Amino acid sequence: MVTRNCMCLLRAALVVLGLGFLVSPVAQAQNSTGAIRGYVTIDSSGAAVAAAEVLIRNISNGVSRTATTRSDGSYSLPGLVPSTYELTIRHIGLG
Repeated sequence: MVTRNCMCLLRAALVVLGLGFLVSPVAQAQNSTGAIRGYVTIDSSGAAVAAAEVLIRNISNGVSRTATTRSDGSYSLPGLVPSTYELTIRHIGLG
């Protein structure tokens, strides 16, 4: 009887240990990045600015990335690490 209880406990421990290994990669897959999304419009009329260059620069390490606004003026810059950023928007023909 003691041997049977020990085997049951051993099986239960192995199941719990196995579940721990299955959950572990999921927990490690979490990352701490964010995104900046927005719209570029002209003055109070709200007209969208398509094909504008959106430049973002990480102040602490100088790394820059760019995106181009879509026809509705929207842009997205995903995968940004927590930091302080400088955002610049350029479009030929805008003052």
